[in-house]
Amino acid sequence: MVQILAFAYGAFIVGVIGFQLALMAGAPWGRLTQGGTHSGALPTSGRLAAGASIVVLAALGLAILSQVGSGPDWPRWTGWVAAGVQALVFAANCATRSAPERKLWAPITGVMLALTLSVMVLACCRGERQVSLRFDLDGTLALTGLSEREPEIDLFDTPAFPI
Repeated sequence: MVQILAFAYGAFIVGVIGFQLALMAGAPWGRLTQGGTHSGALPTSGRLAAGASIVVLAALGLAILSQVGSGPDWPRWTGWVAAGVQALVFAANCATRSAPERKLWAPITGVMLALTLSVMVLACCRGERQVSLRFDLDGTLALTGLSEREPEIDLFDTPAFPI
């Protein structure tokens, strides 16, 4: 179930990236984005902003897919950051003064927010990737449950964790 929700979110991300690509190519949809201040095609600055948003959207999608093992092996916090960013995007789309933008994007980003939160809650409830600290009798202190590729880190041998 959680994978279906993550893939649904990924499908929304692909659709929004397609919209941003169309804006960059000159589609006359300026009234549907960036506050609705442009009635036709976006100016160069707006097109650059659309390009930057593609990078952010891709990162959001990968962060959520990662939580179900279908993307890069990113830590759990990246999924929560994606959910937080998605919440901010939803709030911005609800608050925009542009009625056409609000009517289009508030429902879409609301569904996307619901998907991100559902994935994160269900992924956490499944008990996957829970991190714990373990101290063995031989004096080894380790973080366990980080990922399948690196199931534990010995804290005494890792420069990132000076003790």
